[in-house]
Amino acid sequence: MKAEHLPFKGASYNQGINGKKVAVVGYSHWSEGEYPDNENFSAFTLDKVMDGSWKPRFHSTIRNAFGFTSHSDFWNRVLFFNYVPTMIGTKSQRFGTATDAEAKIANARFEHILDDHKPELVFVFTKKTQLGALGLNFEPLSEPLQAFVHAERTANGHTSKIVRLRHPQGANGRALKQTIAQALGNPDRRSEEATSPP
Repeated sequence: MKAEHLPFKGASYNQGINGKKVAVVGYSHWSEGEYPDNENFSAFTLDKVMDGSWKPRFHSTIRNAFGFTSHSDFWNRVLFFNYVPTMIGTKSQRFGTATDAEAKIANARFEHILDDHKPELVFVFTKKTQLGALGLNFEPLSEPLQAFVHAERTANGHTSKIVRLRHPQGANGRALKQTIAQALGNPDRRSEEATSPP
């Protein structure tokens, strides 16, 4: 049986970015089997990214889009998880898509994670999810960012704004930065690590 991956919660998640709790959502993990697949695979991956052992473009592009230069500073401020709860497969299968049954499980898990951790902003870096089945009314952002969509989810008195973007591999870097800055409420913001006092 495949392991269900737990979300990675950064040590400074409650501090957040611009004072807001932020969740970053990818699509899935893949592996050739050289590392154990267990519930802590997301934390294992982020540890490798933060200590510089792994340099995947996915994580670097997202970090840069938020205006950070340090992986450790950025990833420790966010909640990270993939939409697909389990390993999608090997490298050759990394562009695969969840079955309808898997997507149903993924949607339930998505809501459960939001209920548990209560992020104010959720950035979904893939268009392959089936989050529309949750009844979220995604609408295009205002021009010139209308290629991306957003929605709000309210449950148990908490509202999360969900912004669905493209996977970093095919996204326009400037558009990602503009969208993220707009959602954070500071279109002209620089990274907090760059503006914080010495």
